[in-house]
Amino acid sequence: KPEPYEPRGWLGIDVGWNYLAVSAYISNEGKVGYVTFHGKKWKTRIIQLKYLLKMFQRTGKSTKVWQHRLKHVVNYTVGVLAKEIVEKAKKLKAGVAMEKLTFQSHTKRWLIPRHKLRCAIKNLCERNGIPFMEVPAKDTSTTCNKCGYKNKSNRKGKTFKCKKCGYECNADFNAAVNIAKRAINIYNRRKKTAMTKKNDDAIPVSYTGTGKDPRTMIIHHSPNGVDENEAG
Repeated sequence: KPEPYEPRGWLGIDVGWNYLAVSAYISNEGKVGYVTFHGKKWKTRIIQLKYLLKMFQRTGKSTKVWQHRLKHVVNYTVGVLAKEIVEKAKKLKAGVAMEKLTFQSHTKRWLIPRHKLRCAIKNLCERNGIPFMEVPAKDTSTTCNKCGYKNKSNRKGKTFKCKKCGYECNADFNAAVNIAKRAINIYNRRKKTAMTKKNDDAIPVSYTGTGKDPRTMIIHHSPNGVDENEAG
C-alpha cells in the first residue's frame, strides 16, 4: 500500500436518503467548491426495485429473482459511488472524510448500506494512497457551516436554513461541508501534536551531565573569560 500523501484539502461525504451521497471539497485555506450529488440514476432504480419486491411479496409469489436483482444493483451502486468519490479526491489531491458510524447508523434503513459504502471508499483510498478519516457525526446536519450556529430547527427536509444568520442551502451539502471542516481541524491538530512530539524527542535527555533542556540554559560569562557552566 502506498503512503498517504499530504492533502491539499478534504472531501466531506454525506450519505443519506435525499441523495445517495453528496461530496463537497474544502481546501486547507477554507475555500469550498467541487460539489457533487452522486447516484441520482441509481437511487431511482433502487426505489423501483424495492417497490416491485413489495408488490410480489403481497401477491405471495416468489421474490427470489427480485431480491437478487435488488442486491446486485445495490452492490453495483456502492462500487460506482466509491469509485467516483475516490477518483474525485485523487484528482483534487484531497483526503476523504466520512461520518463515524454509530449503532443507529447501522440499524437505520437506507437505500444503500452505509457501512458497505464506507468500507468500499476506505479500501480504495488505501490502495491509492489517499488519506481517509472518520469524524464525529453529531450535529453535522443541524449546524450552519457558515456561522457555526447549531439548532435542530435549522433543517427541514432537503433544505437547511440557519435561524441565526439566515444562510440557506441544500441540507446534505451543508452536512458534507461540516464533515470536511471537522476533518481539516482534526488533521491539523494531529499534525501539530506530531510536530511537537518530534521536537521534544530531538532534545537530549542529558546535556553535559546537567539534565537541563539546552533551549532554556543561560550561559553566564565570568570576567576571566571562562563560562561558569563550563567551569562547573
